[in-house]
Amino acid sequence: MADHAVALTATPATNGLTDLWSQFYLLDGGERLGRTFTDFKRRWFDENRFTHEVRPLPGAPNEIHERVADITLRLSADDYLDMPDLIVRDVVVDLPPVARKQYCKLEREFLIALDEEGANVVAGSAAVLANKLRQVCQGSIYDAERDVHSLHTAKLDAFDDLLGEINDNVLLAYSF
Repeated sequence: MADHAVALTATPATNGLTDLWSQFYLLDGGERLGRTFTDFKRRWFDENRFTHEVRPLPGAPNEIHERVADITLRLSADDYLDMPDLIVRDVVVDLPPVARKQYCKLEREFLIALDEEGANVVAGSAAVLANKLRQVCQGSIYDAERDVHSLHTAKLDAFDDLLGEINDNVLLAYSF
């Protein structure tokens, strides 16, 4: 064990209180929440042996938080951040006709030719296909050699238009 350790996280219990054990074990070797995960669960949780659903016992959340309070510093965004109101703006972007044609062909045949030099995209499974279709929508796609091929700039153009309308800071949440 190290002489000194600091764990930083924004969401220590993303899937519930059971996520806390491993993080605190790394910090204190099991001093506060138990030496094993099994002991931790037995002490503070009830597990349905048929569904494997794990629920904290009455009072367990408070007891767990009390046991780790001496080595935990919790900061709340409400206490420290003065943020402007959230404005959600969904922007629908239509695929350009050529990209729409590539999308439909890839969706139907699991294969598209990208250029005359023989670069192809092959989707070997439905999962790969779903990812490749998302790549077409975002404007660039990877081929089998991991080379990137630009298909269109429709989303970038729409974002540029949006930035032209906004006279403030922007946080863009974007997936593909």
